[in-house]
Amino acid sequence: MMIRTKMGDKELANGLIRFGVFEVDPRSGEVRKSGVRIKLQDQPFKVLLALLERPGEVVNREELKARIWPRESFGDFDHAVNVAVAKLRTALADSADTPRYVETLHRRGYRFIFPLRSGNGNGEASGSSPETRVTEQLDPIAREREASPGARSVPGVAPSRWRWAWTSVPVAAVILLSLVWWLRHREPAAPAAPEREMQISKVTNTGNVSNVSISPDGRYLVYVMREPGGLGLWTREVGTRSDIRILAPQPGPCQGISFSPDGRFLYFARRHAEGHPTADLYTVAVLGGTPRIVLKDVETPPVFSPDGKQFMFMRKDLQRNVAEVRVANADGSGERLLTTIEHGGSMEHGGGSWSPDGSMLAVSATSWGMSHGAEELDVISVADGKRRPLYAGNTSVGRPVWLPGSREIAVVLLRGGLNQIWAVPYPGGEPRRITNDLEDYDAYIDLTADGKTIAATSRNATGNLYAIPGADFSRARQIAFGHENLDIVTTGPDERLLVHESGSSDGELWAMKNDGSQRVLFSPLRESIVSTRCGRFAIVSGENGRLTRTDADGLNPLELAQGHPVSPTCPADGRFVYYADETTRPMRVMRVPIAGGPAVEVVKVPGEGLTGSAAVSPDGKLLAFPYHESGPNPVQRLSIIRLDTGDLVHSFTGVTGYVRWRPDGRALAYFDVRDEIRQVVEQPLAGGAPRLATKFPTGRVRDFDWSVDGKTLYVSHGEMNSDAVLISNFH
Repeated sequence: MMIRTKMGDKELANGLIRFGVFEVDPRSGEVRKSGVRIKLQDQPFKVLLALLERPGEVVNREELKARIWPRESFGDFDHAVNVAVAKLRTALADSADTPRYVETLHRRGYRFIFPLRSGNGNGEASGSSPETRVTEQLDPIAREREASPGARSVPGVAPSRWRWAWTSVPVAAVILLSLVWWLRHREPAAPAAPEREMQISKVTNTGNVSNVSISPDGRYLVYVMREPGGLGLWTREVGTRSDIRILAPQPGPCQGISFSPDGRFLYFARRHAEGHPTADLYTVAVLGGTPRIVLKDVETPPVFSPDGKQFMFMRKDLQRNVAEVRVANADGSGERLLTTIEHGGSMEHGGGSWSPDGSMLAVSATSWGMSHGAEELDVISVADGKRRPLYAGNTSVGRPVWLPGSREIAVVLLRGGLNQIWAVPYPGGEPRRITNDLEDYDAYIDLTADGKTIAATSRNATGNLYAIPGADFSRARQIAFGHENLDIVTTGPDERLLVHESGSSDGELWAMKNDGSQRVLFSPLRESIVSTRCGRFAIVSGENGRLTRTDADGLNPLELAQGHPVSPTCPADGRFVYYADETTRPMRVMRVPIAGGPAVEVVKVPGEGLTGSAAVSPDGKLLAFPYHESGPNPVQRLSIIRLDTGDLVHSFTGVTGYVRWRPDGRALAYFDVRDEIRQVVEQPLAGGAPRLATKFPTGRVRDFDWSVDGKTLYVSHGEMNSDAVLISNFH
C-alpha cells in the first residue's frame, strides 16, 4: 500500500512545493525547473495548484471549472480544460500516454501521481518514494496461514525437514567459500559513468539583456543591455562574475555580436536608428576602447572560419530585394559574393556559421519567395556557393551554430508556440530538441570553440489587455490578467475581442467579450493572427503564407490570397481587402474582393518598401503607409495618398512600424518610444504635434485597436524580461 499526505490550501500557501526537478511557489505564481524559471500561464498554474492540493486523488473537470472559472459560462469548457492541462504537461515535459506527473482518468478527471517534497526539502509532503513506500509482500505459506488461522502442522513433517537441513550444511559451506574467493580475486568493475543532466545557468539578472555572444574559450560573455539613452555593450568575465561596460548606451538597434578567433576583439553591427534598413560593422577590444568601423551597410556581424583566415557576413540589396551571403579575408579585404537569397531584401536575417572543417556554411535565410516556406536553414558550399535547404518552415529560424563533428546544427526554431533550441541533423533528418521548457529564447545564440557551452538569451514576456474609453488614459482599466502573453488584439465584427496568445501551442487565437470574460477558441487555423475586421468578416493571416477570410465566429474559412501577403487592411464597408506584396520591387499594394477573386494592383510603394503596416482609411479613399526613403539624407516617412489617383495628401517624418486609423478618419495612431517606453501616439491629419494616447509607466505596448463604434481603444501591454544563460551537457 502507499502512504500519502493530503496538502491543503494553507500548506500550499506557506512554502515551496518540490517534485523531481521542479519547484512551485504558490505565492508568487512561479514554477522553476532546476532553479530556472519556466513559463506557465495563469490557467495551467491554477490547474497545477488544484492537483497539488490533493495529490493521488482524482480532481474532476467540474471541480477545475469551479476553481479556475468560477463566474464564467463556457460554450466550449471541455476544450478550455484540455488546453490548460496540455499547457501544464508541456511545461513539465510530461506525456498523456506515459504520465509521470499528471494522469488522466477517462471520464473522471486528473490526478497528480509524482511524490511531493515539502518546502525545506527534508521530507515527503505526499506521494510514495522508495524510502516511504510500504509494500506488503507475503510468501505463499504466510498468506495461507493468514487465510486459515486454525491450520495445524501435519504430523511427521518436522523430522524430514531436520534431515534436509543437516545434509544441506556442507553444500552451503562450499558455496560460501567459493563466493568469498571470487570476491577477493575478481577484477574491479569500471564505475558506471554518471548520467549528466543538461544544465541551464542564469548569468545576468537585470531582465533587459539581448544579443549574447561567448568567447571561443568560454572566458568572456558579451551582451547588449537596454539602458536609459539606448543600448549599451557589456562584457562579463564568467569565472569572476564581474561586469564591465565597454560601450555607453547609444540609439539604434544592435544586429548581433561576434568574437575574433583569439577572443581579444568584438565585432558588432549597429543600425543608425530604429527602422533603418541597414547597419554598419564595428570592432572594439573585448575589455573596451574606441570602436573602429570595418564595413558599411551590413546585415549581420562577421563569423570567422575555423582557421581564422576568412569571415562570412550578410548584406541586403534593397533595390533588387535580395540578401547576399558574402565572404572576406580576416582584415576585410578580398570581399566576394557567395550566393544571393531572392526576395530577402526587406527581411531581417540571423546570420550563419562555418562547419568545423570550413567547407560549408549554415545560414538562416528569410524570404517571402521560397517554395518551402518563408524561413529556411540553408547549407552553402564555400567552394561554389551552391545552396540547399536543410530545414524549412513558416515560422522564425534563428542564427545557426554548427556543433562539433559536423553532424548537427544548433538553432532556435519557433515550433509549438515557443522559440526553443533544436539540433538539426546534417545532411538531413528530423530535428531533435535541445531545450524543452517554457522559456522563449532569442534567435541569436553562440557556442564555445569546444562545442560544450551554448550562450543564449532567455526571454519571458507577458501581455495583458486594457480598455481605454475615448483614448483617455486616466480612465484605462485592465480587462485581462495573469501570466499569459496576449500580444495581438483586434476588435472582431461582432465586437468581441480577438486575441493571439504567443507561447501557446501553435499560437492560439481566442475570442472574448470586450470585458475580458467568456474566452473561447476562435479558429483552428495554426500559427496565425487576426489582422483586421472587414465588414462582417475577420481577416486571418500567417498560416502557410495565406490570407484567409472567416465568419465572425471563426468558421467557414475562405482563402483570398497566398504567397505571403502582408499588412492586410479594410475600409469600413468591408467590400475589399488591401495588402502588400512583399515579393516585388517596387513593392505593390494589391486589392482583392472580400468575396474572393483575382487581386489587382492599386499603387506602388515608393522608396525601399514598407517599414511597417499599411492602413486604408475608414471611408476607403486614403492609404497610409510608412517607408524608408533613401538618398543623401535618408529618412523614415509616413505618407498618405489618394487611392483613386495616387496623389500625395499628407506626409510625416520619423514614423515607422504599425499604423491604424481612428474610426472617424481624423487621425492616425502608431507606436512611438517615449522615455524608453513604447506608447500609442496619435497624429491628427490636420497637423500639429502628436498626442500620447497611452501613458504606461513601465513595459511596452504590444498592439492596439479601436472598438467598432470608435469609443474605446483596446491595448495589449506587457513586460519583457530577458537574461543571458549558459547551457551545458546538452549533447
